[in-house]
Formats: sequence, structure tokens, C-alpha cells
Amino acid sequence: AQGNQDFRDDVRQAVQNTYNNVINLRAGAEIRAGLLRVRGGIAYLPSAYKFNLDGLTAQDRQKLVFSGGLGVRNERFFADLAGSFFSFRSAYTPYTLPNPAYFPSALIDNRRTNLTLTLGTFF
Repeated sequence: AQGNQDFRDDVRQAVQNTYNNVINLRAGAEIRAGLLRVRGGIAYLPSAYKFNLDGLTAQDRQKLVFSGGLGVRNERFFADLAGSFFSFRSAYTPYTLPNPAYFPSALIDNRRTNLTLTLGTFF
């Protein structure tokens, strides 16, 4: 029993030493005009890491997402085309050594675009 509590305390302390509390911010809107639907949104996702990792600061690791959509809908059918653009930085370190000056990290600028088409019918 005491061993389990000690383990939980150690894990809790490791998590608290590694991560910050963060608040993810998201905002969006939709306009409906008859059959037409138009949407847009933005999200800001800050990094939870307390320290620099692989040469990236918490500011470098923040993520930004832009999204939008266009759709039509009536009593029996709907069609929707949605897209999102996701931008963030990451790093890849293939190996580590005791001194960070002696091993490289590849810094990567990530930009992803997703498109989704949804078709449906009501029955």
C-alpha cells in the first residue's frame, strides 16, 4: 500500500515538473442562409511543456489551426466541404548524449491542410 502511494507521488511530481496548465482557445461562427451554410474558425493551442525540448521553446511549439466550411442542407439531403490549415513547429532528435551541444536536432516546420467532403441523407 505504501509502495503504491510512493509510486503515485513520484509520477505526480514528474508530471508537475514537466507540464504546465494551459488553456486551449477556440472560436468559430456559422452563417445559415436558406439551404447554404458557411463556417469559419480558429484555434490556438499553446504548448504544455515547462522546459525547452529538442531545441524548441514552448513558444515554438504552440499550434494554430484555421478552419472553414461550406455546405448545403434541405429536408432530405446534406453536403458539406470542410477544410483546415494546421501550423506548428516540431523537432526530431535521433539520439541523445549527456551534453546537448554534441547532438543535433532537426527542426521541422509543419503545415498541414485537410479537406473533408461529407454527403448524407435523412431517412
